[in-house]
Amino acid sequence: SPLSGLVHISQLHNTKIDNVNDVVSLDMQVWVKIMEVTVEQFEDEVSGRMKTRHKLKLSMKYVDQDTGEDLDPECLEMEGDLSRGRG
Repeated sequence: SPLSGLVHISQLHNTKIDNVNDVVSLDMQVWVKIMEVTVEQFEDEVSGRMKTRHKLKLSMKYVDQDTGEDLDPECLEMEGDLSRGRG
């Protein structure tokens, strides 16, 4: 089933994007690749209990948007982006 999420503008396409609406629209279904998962512990302000939050870094530029094919199966380009702090 589809999930909702956000993709940073630098991860929408291999070329520079000036207007996000040229690539995606609200509620558009797209293929994404999970670049990174971060687990954070935080205190719930209401209950005072510790909770866990999982944050996902997503990319569209490493997935063929027509077929869903992984365009970077060895993750070489993706790791380069992560090491440069992009996405």
